[in-house]
Amino acid sequence: MRLLYCLLFFMSGYLNSLQAQCNHPNDYTALRALYLSTDGDNWIDNTNWPDAATFVANPTPPIGTDMNTWYGISCSANRITQLFLATNQLNGTIPSEIGNLSLLEIFFLAENQLYGSIPIEVGLLSNLIQFIAFDNTLSGPLPKEFGDLDNLVGLQLWTNQITGHIPPELGDAASLKDINLSSNLLQGCIPEELFNPPSIRYVSL
Repeated sequence: MRLLYCLLFFMSGYLNSLQAQCNHPNDYTALRALYLSTDGDNWIDNTNWPDAATFVANPTPPIGTDMNTWYGISCSANRITQLFLATNQLNGTIPSEIGNLSLLEIFFLAENQLYGSIPIEVGLLSNLIQFIAFDNTLSGPLPKEFGDLDNLVGLQLWTNQITGHIPPELGDAASLKDINLSSNLLQGCIPEELFNPPSIRYVSL
């Protein structure tokens, strides 16, 4: 009986350790794409991240993967909730696979060398609270899909090269409080809808 209790205790601890791992395949796919598209081998800090060769060889998470141990990543209930890689020498584009991070709350990639367009798949990040990517060279239009994010509170994209008009759909983001789009290449009128969210308190253009 005592042996049985010991075995059950061991199994319970083992199962809890498995549950504590952060290895959801959708999140892995997103981080793999981000690493490969931003020259992850040359980031300032890529502690515990697989290198590019390992990622190329493993399109799905290998046994034992725990993304919660990777630099800049925070997880809850086996899903990534925070991506904090600011000032880390990311050099490249934000991949469309970023939309796989469906439980992501904080996207913080400011002060890097990101370029290219922000993918429209950001509209899939339904739990997103903060999108922070100032001081990069992101270009192209501002995705109207930001307006689909009912939990979005902050949109911080100053000092980039974003072009085109400010999409009026931003006014559909019901929780939006802070918008900073200054020091970009935006044109046209400021849409009235930008001030629709009742929570809005700060807009910098």
